[in-house]
Amino acid sequence: MTSGESTQPSFGSRLRAAREARGLDLDACANTLRLPVRVLRKLELDQYDGTDSKVYLGSYIAKYGRHLGINEASIQLEVDRLRQVDAPLVTSGGISHSRFLFDRYATAATYVVLTLVIAVPVPGFGGDLLVVGTLDGHVYGVDAKDGSPRWEAELDTQVLAAPVVAGSQVIVRGSNGKIYSLDAANGERQWVYDQGNVPLLSVRGNGGLLVANGVVFFGSDDGLLVALRQDNGSKLWEQRLASGEGRTEIDRLSDADGTILLDGSTLYGTAYHGNVVAVDGPSGRPMWSHPFSSYTSLAVKDNTIFGVDDQSRVWAFDRSGGADMWKNDSLRYRWLTGPAVQGNYVVVGDAEGYVHWLQTGDGALAARERLSKEAIRAQPLVVGDVVYVQDVKGRIGAYRLSSP
Repeated sequence: MTSGESTQPSFGSRLRAAREARGLDLDACANTLRLPVRVLRKLELDQYDGTDSKVYLGSYIAKYGRHLGINEASIQLEVDRLRQVDAPLVTSGGISHSRFLFDRYATAATYVVLTLVIAVPVPGFGGDLLVVGTLDGHVYGVDAKDGSPRWEAELDTQVLAAPVVAGSQVIVRGSNGKIYSLDAANGERQWVYDQGNVPLLSVRGNGGLLVANGVVFFGSDDGLLVALRQDNGSKLWEQRLASGEGRTEIDRLSDADGTILLDGSTLYGTAYHGNVVAVDGPSGRPMWSHPFSSYTSLAVKDNTIFGVDDQSRVWAFDRSGGADMWKNDSLRYRWLTGPAVQGNYVVVGDAEGYVHWLQTGDGALAARERLSKEAIRAQPLVVGDVVYVQDVKGRIGAYRLSSP
């Protein structure tokens, strides 16, 4: 050995030495840490390539190092060294509510749509009118510029989904299975659509309303995709997304809690214990169906539909025929949000406050950032080249893809 060579052992060698000194084998460590044996073996050999796309290397190293009693300073040095080798995919930062509101208003929407399924009050936005629905059944219309009140309406139900301002109407979905149309000028009731019997047991929450081309679309608590005339609330057609069959009430859960997606003239929807379905918007005619149980909304880019199933596996489907193109199950049981598409990446949040980026082409994990230690339940929102994410305590993160 020459005098210029370092005698410092690699971090992997230190891991192996620490494990052997404690009389542990790889299988025992893997079982305790709930990590694959192959991952621990690669860490001990300093073979980081191919280990879950390097997205989770830092957490694996820290977890294994702490288990073996490696000091925190040495662990942090190794994690920092890895970060210097690989440039981050995204740049991130907190963002003030005022700046976020400015960006959202510029695209004729409002930031609190992010809180659609996690917080109340839930607002909708249109022109200079901001409409807020509450858990005690009140709907408030306020001036979007200064917050001054314009009108108040009272419903006989909770409002769990964001109201939609559509021209001279405000369309509101109640948790009692009813859809209400209110006059945007004064809040007076115009019409009510009653779904009828609401299932006694259902997934908590309501999917958002989609209003387009004079039609109101929504997924119902009993697994239907329903189309109503916007002017009078009469039903145009309905299409089943889930059968609602089974021996128990749990088996028969069939909520369509995701917002219906419209791309061109085609609608896409999903339901719990159901299917992902493509429907011709004008006629309600089904175009294709694929078994898929989900509690979230979908996303679309080019010829691909992206979804998250009820086990938090991320899927990509061919938009033209419904064939599955890829599936990523590495985030299984992390209780993911619905997906959003940012550039060439699918973005999801999870129950531990992490934001994940997956490649749209093959589903491979590309990056991960932690917004906070609180759960992220609302679907990420992409505005321009920035994706906004909000946790259940209201913290907002803004992420932009780094330049290559």
